[in-house]
Amino acid sequence: MKKYFLYCFLFLSITAVSAQIQIPEGYVPGNRTMSASLEKNILFNATSRYTVTLTGKQGFDSNELSKLFDGNMDVNYTWGVPITSDDPMVIEIDNLPDIHTQVGAWIGFSTRYWPAKKFKIEGWDSWSANNWVTISDVDNNTNEQYIVKAPYCAITKLKFTFYDGCSTSSLPHGQMGLSEIYFIHPEATQAYDGLLLKCNALLGNIGIGTTSPEQQLTVDTKQANSNAGVPAKSGTIQNGIMRLQVNGNSRGEALDFGMNVLPSYAWIQATDKDNLEKNYDLSLNPNGGNVGIGTGVPGATLDVAGDARFQNTTSIEGSGDTGSPLHLINTSKTANGQAYRWSIFNMTDSYGNSLQFWNYDKLGTTYQKGGMWGNVLTLMDNGNVGIGADSKNINDKLTVNGTIHCKEVKVDLTGLADYVFDSSYKLMPLTQVEQYVNTNSHLPEMPSASEVSKNGLSMGEMQNKLLQKVEELTLYVIELKKTNDAQGKRIEQLEKNGNK
Repeated sequence: MKKYFLYCFLFLSITAVSAQIQIPEGYVPGNRTMSASLEKNILFNATSRYTVTLTGKQGFDSNELSKLFDGNMDVNYTWGVPITSDDPMVIEIDNLPDIHTQVGAWIGFSTRYWPAKKFKIEGWDSWSANNWVTISDVDNNTNEQYIVKAPYCAITKLKFTFYDGCSTSSLPHGQMGLSEIYFIHPEATQAYDGLLLKCNALLGNIGIGTTSPEQQLTVDTKQANSNAGVPAKSGTIQNGIMRLQVNGNSRGEALDFGMNVLPSYAWIQATDKDNLEKNYDLSLNPNGGNVGIGTGVPGATLDVAGDARFQNTTSIEGSGDTGSPLHLINTSKTANGQAYRWSIFNMTDSYGNSLQFWNYDKLGTTYQKGGMWGNVLTLMDNGNVGIGADSKNINDKLTVNGTIHCKEVKVDLTGLADYVFDSSYKLMPLTQVEQYVNTNSHLPEMPSASEVSKNGLSMGEMQNKLLQKVEELTLYVIELKKTNDAQGKRIEQLEKNGNK
């Protein structure tokens, strides 16, 4: 830092001599008497603080344009882009402070080699004329530094028009160089504003880009257009406000912070400073600790007090019998028997390989006696579904431990029991049926009560067997009718014979 200030002091001294500014011994410069030095240049970092445009001949790219205001004095050359009166290069700086120059303001530029031969400097007078006024119009210039006293007004815009570059026997016509453009304005800025940190003497705050920082560290910048603060996705120039970076033997890692206007949002991006298409991972609290969004007291590793949206794949990873559950909580459901929390588990081992839905009331979440908690729905890994059933007993596509209430049940069957009506069907005689019932206490080909209790009923199979028994019963009734009809005829014939 000491070397930097020594460099500034030497440079400012040389500038003062070249401009032929004489300072009487013991004389203290003031804003109404004479110029300050480059520490009062209001154009430091003008491309980020004001609106800087390059029109006409494009002698510099955006990176070179910003270097004209960085205080480094490193020269930029047009290199093969001739500047001529027919095709001049115009640099305009807008939105400058609307503050009167008094009598101590100076405007100029410098180069190392190849000075502009013909140029014009104009300023927008916002106090009296409210239009462009010519500050300097120079032809046949050969000096590598140029400075001119600013007019007595408020200048809110500056325009530098370069009509002709340098021409020598060894240099192509129209080439020129520029190191720094400056506007020394004693009243419009603090020393080195836009170049060095600013400190609020009363509060001890530090500011970058502002003379009155209200926070301990304030970084102030300017966004010229809507969406100009959107993070860049390519190149090497980022649209951020602040950067933390690592150089040396690293790959150029950088952490950029920025803000955009219209729409308004702030952003953070970890990237490669030499290739913005290459992004790096961003880790928050890698050694532990909770992170909160919308809350100052996060109660979990990530605590979001508000809505969250995931536009692509979302994964919840875990291990063990219950994996990592997803809890859905409704804090309004506080009564016993109300599901205060639903939990979804990807389970294994003793719980069975399954996705299980459990619910808990307020009492059940603490596993106290009498609280509601337990498995309600199970989706087995093989596709079987259980409702209120233990995973060990879910052996069919749907297992329900409880009552099913529905309007209709449709069962697909491969065939009905109409084979009973086939002429080849052997109907068991009723005497044998009676004998079987007396022995087994159920109809032939029907399951016993103990079998149903153990294995349950197959609805389709049972419906078909009941149909079979109804059809057999129909055949028995038909046989009985035939027998009754025959007996009736015999009785009728006997009665006729007995009356003769």
